Parts: sequence; structure tokens; C-alpha cells
Amino acid sequence: MAEVIGSRKRKEWEPKQVEVKEALDLRHASLGPRGYKLKPVKTGTRTLEKILRAQQQPEEQLVAMDHDGDDVEIAPAVKRQRAEGVAYRNVSGKTWKGEAEKRASADRNAILGSSWEKKMQAKALRKSFQEQKQAAVDAQKEKRKAAAQHRQAVKDRKKQNQEKSAVVQKITNAATVKKMLKSKKQRKLLRTADTNS
Repeated sequence: MAEVIGSRKRKEWEPKQVEVKEALDLRHASLGPRGYKLKPVKTGTRTLEKILRAQQQPEEQLVAMDHDGDDVEIAPAVKRQRAEGVAYRNVSGKTWKGEAEKRASADRNAILGSSWEKKMQAKALRKSFQEQKQAAVDAQKEKRKAAAQHRQAVKDRKKQNQEKSAVVQKITNAATVKKMLKSKKQRKLLRTADTNS
């Protein structure tokens, strides 16, 4: 409203009007790489398919719900979904996975396998190598065993010689033996031996 002050008209203050240009609403747009979603639907694949079908055909669903008859046909589960610019899409939604043209086992070449004769030759070679290896191991074991027996024989001989050359005193009195058993030093000196030889 305008007020008249004296001879001049005074306009009421209005905020500056900004001209709104037509723009895209990018608040919920998925601007990431293909297949990227800002808030992905956290439901199973089948449930996601139902949601997508419901969004594409809402009128048909309403009609089906209003209709109570048993003649309503349920569409079979779709294995491939059509997508714009893509020939097919996996049920899992992994669009980067291409359709398998052949099995991985088909890449194996049967001709590359070796012949029966070559296999038998390789087997015989392996067997002879194992036999030679076992023979070498057995020889080494025998050598070590012989060395250990020799060392034991030397030890036994040394012990026998020490016993033969030892200066001993025969104690026949039992009281003397009892006295010696009381002292630690003398107890070490006592030893039973065959005095007949």
C-alpha cells in the first residue's frame, strides 16, 4: 500500500524479487558411477522386483486387488530384466557381469595332455629317483649307527680298564662299612665289586 505524505506518494517496502529460473532437482539424483545408488534399497532381489513392477503398473495392481476371482494369473519370476541401453540385466543387478558365452572348462585343451608312454616314462624316472634317494638315506643311517656303536664300545672298554687298574681295599668288617656310610666323603669311596676274579 502506498501512503500519501504531503504531495509525494511513499511506497511500502518490498523485498527484492528474484527471478526463479527452471532448474533440475538433484537432491536425490545418483550422480556416482553406473550402478551406484545414494540410498540403495536394502531388500532382497525378489522384493526389489515386486517394488519395480508395482511402480511400473500401479493401475493393474489396483484392479487385481479389487477383483476377487481365482482366474488371476501370477506372472512367473523373471530371470532377466530389461534395462535401457542394455540387452539384459542379471537378477542380482550386477550389470557389469556379461552373459557367459561358454564354460571356463571349455578353455582346457585336451590335446595339451601328455601321452600314456610319456606318463609312464615320467613315473619310472620318479620311482628310480626315489629308490636312489632312499638308498643314500639308508647308507647314511648305517654309517651313523656304526659310528655310535664304535663310540659305545670304546666307552665300555675304557670303563673296564679303569676298574681293572683301580687300587682297591677289601673291607670284610660290617662295622667299618656302617661307619663309612655315615660320612659323605667315605660313602663315595665305597663300591661293591666282584672280588673273586
